[in-house]
Order: sequence, then structure tokens, then C-alpha cells
Amino acid sequence: MKNKELIRAIVIIVLAFGAGAGIYCLLSPSSNPIETTDNQNSYHSQNRGQGMGFGLIVKQLNFTQEQISAFSTIESQYRTATNLLVAKMDSLDKAIIKELTQNNPDRALLTQMAVASGKSQREIKQNTIEHFMALREICTPNQLQKYQQIFEQITQYQGSQGRGQGRGQRYRGGRP
Repeated sequence: MKNKELIRAIVIIVLAFGAGAGIYCLLSPSSNPIETTDNQNSYHSQNRGQGMGFGLIVKQLNFTQEQISAFSTIESQYRTATNLLVAKMDSLDKAIIKELTQNNPDRALLTQMAVASGKSQREIKQNTIEHFMALREICTPNQLQKYQQIFEQITQYQGSQGRGQGRGQRYRGGRP
């Protein structure tokens, strides 16, 4: 009975992580900045550390310089908080694997680590929600319509993902 509960908890955590990782990968930093529009002529010089997801949002919503600055602050705070939680989850994953390889794995300890990992995942999800709510707040009414379209596209993209013969790797800290 306890085995089933532990397995169920681990599966739930992995599924929750997968959904979060999908969104994170869509918006994660990349070394390739996008081209800017006339309204964002200084985008490259001011936002070199931002990723492609940042640039796509800026471009698709046609942000003003003031909005780019506000979004940059929101994004930076989100990335800092999320990276800390991801590092914590990585550490827990390693500890779980180490414990599973012991001669007599401690089920109670494994359960505690699974719960702690789930708590971090929950915090990432909550941070993601707050991040996108803050993004909404800097949008104009016209931009909010495009914002909704972007999220509809993300939903369609996630819905089209199948269970293929992929390598099974997950990337937490950015793109490979």
C-alpha cells in the first residue's frame, strides 16, 4: 500500500514538473536575441541577458520601452526565484536516487523528499502564475487580446505533444 502511495506521489511530481518544464522551456533564456521593431530600437542594447521567450513576448505584444523595462524586472525576479527552486528540486532528485540505490532505502525519507520536491514544484507553479499575472498588469487592453492569443497557442502546442520516442531528458536550467 505504501509503495503505491510513494509511486503515485512520484508520478504526480514528475507530471507536474513536465507541465512546468514545458512552459519554462517555451519562455527560457536563449543566446539568440530576436530582431526588434521600430518601437524597440534599443532592445538589444538594454536587454542582452534576456532570452528568446522574453523577446518574443516583447515583440508579439509590441511593448513600449517603459513596458520592456517593467517586464524585464518582472522576468528577472521570476527567473531568480524559479532557479533557486529548480536547484532545490535537482538536489532532492539526486538525494532520492542516492537513497534508492542504498541496500535498505528508507521509505519514510523517500516520502519526505518527494513531498519536499512537490512543494518546490507547487511554488514554481505559483511563481509562474504570479509572473504572468504581473505581465497582464502592464499590458494595454489591446495587448491583453494578443496576450490571450499567445496562451491559446501555448495550450495548442502542449496539446499536440505526444508520447514519442524522445531521449527522455529534461532540461531545467535553460536550453541544452
